[in-house]
Amino acid sequence: MKPIPPYSVPHRRRIRLRCVQATVGLGAILVLVSAIRWAGRDIPPAPAANGSRIATAVTASERTERPSFDLALYEAEVRRMQKGEPYYDAAAAELPARGYPTKSVFNWRQPLPMALIAVLPRPDHARLILGMLGVAILFLGYHVVRQDAELSPAAAAWVVLTVFSLLPGILPTLYYSSELWAGNLILLSLLLGASGRTLPAVFVGTTALFFRELALPYCLSAAVAAWMCGRRRESLTWSAGMLVWGAFFAWHLSQVIARIPHDATASRGWLCGGGVDFVLSTAQMHFVLVLLPRWATVVYVALAAVGFVGAKSELGRRGAAAFAAYTAFFALVGQPFNQYWGQLWAPLLCLGVTRSLALGIRLGGGMLLGTYRLLPFARRFSGTKSAA
Repeated sequence: MKPIPPYSVPHRRRIRLRCVQATVGLGAILVLVSAIRWAGRDIPPAPAANGSRIATAVTASERTERPSFDLALYEAEVRRMQKGEPYYDAAAAELPARGYPTKSVFNWRQPLPMALIAVLPRPDHARLILGMLGVAILFLGYHVVRQDAELSPAAAAWVVLTVFSLLPGILPTLYYSSELWAGNLILLSLLLGASGRTLPAVFVGTTALFFRELALPYCLSAAVAAWMCGRRRESLTWSAGMLVWGAFFAWHLSQVIARIPHDATASRGWLCGGGVDFVLSTAQMHFVLVLLPRWATVVYVALAAVGFVGAKSELGRRGAAAFAAYTAFFALVGQPFNQYWGQLWAPLLCLGVTRSLALGIRLGGGMLLGTYRLLPFARRFSGTKSAA
């Protein structure tokens, strides 16, 4: 049998490697150009309070577009529920009265957030629940990040970044935001999974789905990542949790469809393909980034991406899977005024930025230490002897 020339296989591999590198490089250039273009636009950041003008409803008798805010809608629904009115009846009354297109089932939120707030003695007690949830996230996250980064400054930086990411939860009326609840639960689920608490992680992540169906990319990424890493039982547990939620969501849709009027108006849809622009606009939903110039968000997302690339720890892998899932999702789904969806993954970005900071500290410290040891007068302190 004639032997294969030693250069043939490596040559093919080199060609494939060059093609992959060229594709990645071209994609990076396109992303960079889009990011610079987005950062250069003179557009004020959207408010973090889920407030946006909804799309004009197209009907036989067109009505003029008027401002209608999601948080005000949820507050009105909760007031009706506190008086004994069922959630779906309250939503059926408030949605068309406030100009929302009701033909699309996705304009009808799931009942859990409003039902939870409605049973509290006062609605603003929800801030206390979000505050306690945030404290649990910070305590657990500090130990997980400290163990992952092996640097106390990096863990402290993560605490600072995450505090500002969770801070909207204690502001007035923002506790009505289902995205805010789901984002906190997603982060807690990721930290629980990284610390080895699989069942609590799946339970908390599935609970986030009941608050907002937009938590599905995180749950899917967690299930796929677990399967690819050989944790088949965990992947099946995630699948079981999503099936339970799927059964509930089917019941939710049946309740909604039964209450959609015949003359209901339709929205424009959410499969808009916003690309890099919409991804960056959602990443801006951080308490600090909304106050800074738009280029700061570009730098922030770039640091998060660098922190997740090549992550080998459990925390890094889980964070990288969620980061990739939401990047792809927001690049395809979402209208421009859905910027507040960023509350779902804004806390996750803090992990990637922290990993970048830890990497910078290691590289900078190693370079400084290496330079110090090369100095002649430092040899006696470092214990290094010159060669004979």
